[in-house]
Amino acid sequence: MAFLSLFTEDAHVNDEANDYYGAQIAEWIDRATAEAKPVVEVCDVTSDGDVVVVTALVSGSFPGSPIQLRYDFTLRDSKIAELLIRA
Repeated sequence: MAFLSLFTEDAHVNDEANDYYGAQIAEWIDRATAEAKPVVEVCDVTSDGDVVVVTALVSGSFPGSPIQLRYDFTLRDSKIAELLIRA
């Protein structure tokens, strides 16, 4: 649950065309890390106001590994309000 504290109460995550809101985010991260065992190597970080974009090389036990992903974080009150993950 510590991971969930990084997000606003009404946060939204979109990963692999699936949407997760609020408490569902903890379930999503637990499942994703247990199944894929991801290792993330950050390649680039940019920001524009409340939006932070992280590009990373992600490897693990999933088809297509490794893959470069883009994480678009929208921040509100120093927490993640929205996270969009794209290949």
